[in-house]
Amino acid sequence: ILRYDILELATAVKPRCMKRLFEEGAEYVFYIDPDIVFFRPLEEALGMLGEGAMGVLTPHLLAPLPRDGALPDDRYILRSGVYNLGFLALSAGEESEALLDWWWGWLKTDCYRDPCKGVFVDQKWMDFAPVFWPQMGILRDETYNVAYWNLPQRDIERRGEVWYVNGRPMTFFHFSGFDPERPGILSKHQNRITIKPWMDLARLLKWYADTLKAHDYPTYARMPVLLPRFDNGVPVDPVVRRLFQEALEQGVSFADPLSTQGNGSFLEWLNERSPRDVSREGPPITRYLEQLYHMRSDVMRVYPDLFGEHRQGFIHWLFNTGRKEHDIHEAFLRPLDASPAPAPSYPGFNVASYLRTESGIGEAARGYVRALQRLRVPLVLNDVSDLAEVYRSEDESLNAPFAYDNPHPVNLICVNADQVPVFLQRMGEAYFKNRYNIGLWAWETPDFPEAWRDRFAYFDEIWVASDFEAEAIGLVSPIPVIKVPHVVEVPEVKGEKADFGLEGEFLFLFMYDFHSIAARKNPEAVIEAFSRAFHPDEPARLVLKSVNGEHHPEAMRALMGRAGDARITVMDRYLSALDRFKLMAACDAYVSLHRAEGFGLTIAEAMALGKPVIATDWSGNRDFMHVHNAFPVAYRLIRLEKAEGPYPEGTLWADPDIEDAAAKMRRVFDHPEEAKALGERAREAIRNSLSAEAVAQRIASRMEVIKQHIVKPGELPVEAVTDWRQRLRRTWHWGLGKAPPVVQPFLRRQGRRAKKLLKI
Repeated sequence: ILRYDILELATAVKPRCMKRLFEEGAEYVFYIDPDIVFFRPLEEALGMLGEGAMGVLTPHLLAPLPRDGALPDDRYILRSGVYNLGFLALSAGEESEALLDWWWGWLKTDCYRDPCKGVFVDQKWMDFAPVFWPQMGILRDETYNVAYWNLPQRDIERRGEVWYVNGRPMTFFHFSGFDPERPGILSKHQNRITIKPWMDLARLLKWYADTLKAHDYPTYARMPVLLPRFDNGVPVDPVVRRLFQEALEQGVSFADPLSTQGNGSFLEWLNERSPRDVSREGPPITRYLEQLYHMRSDVMRVYPDLFGEHRQGFIHWLFNTGRKEHDIHEAFLRPLDASPAPAPSYPGFNVASYLRTESGIGEAARGYVRALQRLRVPLVLNDVSDLAEVYRSEDESLNAPFAYDNPHPVNLICVNADQVPVFLQRMGEAYFKNRYNIGLWAWETPDFPEAWRDRFAYFDEIWVASDFEAEAIGLVSPIPVIKVPHVVEVPEVKGEKADFGLEGEFLFLFMYDFHSIAARKNPEAVIEAFSRAFHPDEPARLVLKSVNGEHHPEAMRALMGRAGDARITVMDRYLSALDRFKLMAACDAYVSLHRAEGFGLTIAEAMALGKPVIATDWSGNRDFMHVHNAFPVAYRLIRLEKAEGPYPEGTLWADPDIEDAAAKMRRVFDHPEEAKALGERAREAIRNSLSAEAVAQRIASRMEVIKQHIVKPGELPVEAVTDWRQRLRRTWHWGLGKAPPVVQPFLRRQGRRAKKLLKI
């Protein structure tokens, strides 16, 4: 009970039960999973036993599965075992007795689910059986153990009242992973096969679901599983069970593991400081907390140094998130005094940006504010939304006061490079004085404009959201360029197509802003791909959601000319933030055939909502989008033949392959369950890498460096001398005459100050 959960326990007792039946005189013993249905006698299996085989195993597969990204594949099967132990037959004899004794020897201690350690309950051990006992029979019959893992190789059909597999009467079907409340889905463990109503397989699944419900399945499904508890009422959770296993492996035993009386109890052992926590400083990382940490790969990625610099961050996650997600009993938090650990000491930030503006840079800035709040960094927010007057500024999601001063030692200025002179003119050079200045910049092509390079002189470092941006800007930057991804967190919303007048069709969605240059966003390519993918009579619709079309009338007219198809809806208006996410949640797939993206915020948001995404496989979105969680579209690189906005003639960007995009839109439409599974992987990927928690940890690591470079008025640390020499060289190299007039006085004063401090 302490060692295993209900599934592990149920599978661990197989060898003991089978041996008991042999001891009572059985000639043959069969183990059959409860989700198996027989359609004819086991003639082939009984024949093998009658001819001298000690037992019968059925392989998961009789031929390789395609290596195409769908699940299951051969590697997926390898992790759980070559043979499926939902069916096992043994005959009485010394060989079977020896096998059962060997099997039980392992299952009584190692019947748990941990494919990473090469263990999968009772099943994977049986890979050894045909090697250790050559008399073990392997039944390669396509009518046996038909299930989601081998259905790609087996055709199901019904002739009258008989079910057939590849033209032969089916022996038994294994409904592994099937939910009778969702009979249109074959199994929760696969995304390779999509059930269509006209398929005989759909009829089989419906029949099984109806049969279960007729035999009171809902009542049994709701029956609770009683969990063991310590004698003081503390429940035995999965963390406790795994640690009990570890204790036994280490030779640590307890007279009564569930007793908390006296010293040296199992509960007390769980709450001892981990032997690996050798620093003995700060709140203790107990055995329980360390095991919890190792059971959460996403938390491990965010806090890789558990016993060092990330100790406090992990404990902060534990109290703010982890305790709720894992329903952690307070008994396991008492070693931490049941109160959040004090946050690390970070310098305060002044965050300046378009904090109410409904734009990409505004949303990015708000995300960084949320990440800094997670770290409990002292913040002052300076809103300059009025400088972005071409955008609507009605986002109030920060729910925080704005200030005019910037008292903290670090400025985070989320304003693109081209707008830095405008920002400086508004805020004045005093805003930068005696501050560590960070610029958040976005750029979408490999070549950063030469005309903007004088802006580096105002900053100590630049933050960018992607590797693509880091490479483009880093190639010409004389100061550090640091990748700090955008925070991507979406609300829990339920999108209803009817709310937008779009019910009854499969929806493809693309969102963009005309201010972001329509030629780069490339909506015409989405229209063309959609038109090639679907016939006019198919229930598919493309929704083009845009804003600011009225400011770009020529581009808007061109779009409407291309979007004349009745199956295409153009929606050019602002929505509230909540309604925008509802629309995204209502769609069935998201498409972006962009030519270039610095990051790809709407792509990431759609993935965070669990949507299958079809997007150009180039530029910033490649940081988080790949073949395992999306449908990347092929492309070729081309040069711009004429300037488009800030992108001059000759700019390099992508030309997405329309045929490839159309094929992938078709695939999502034809295989919705596969697309849904891919969307769930996308949701997990975004949550792991782009949550406020994950981005906060990146910022925390960078702040350890920033703290060393914060300059007090009149002081300049020795380690900063090189930085200031570089800043002087930048100013002299570019020449003041190349800088905008508004910033020339600022650059002269910076140069005089550096000369004085460095005595040069």
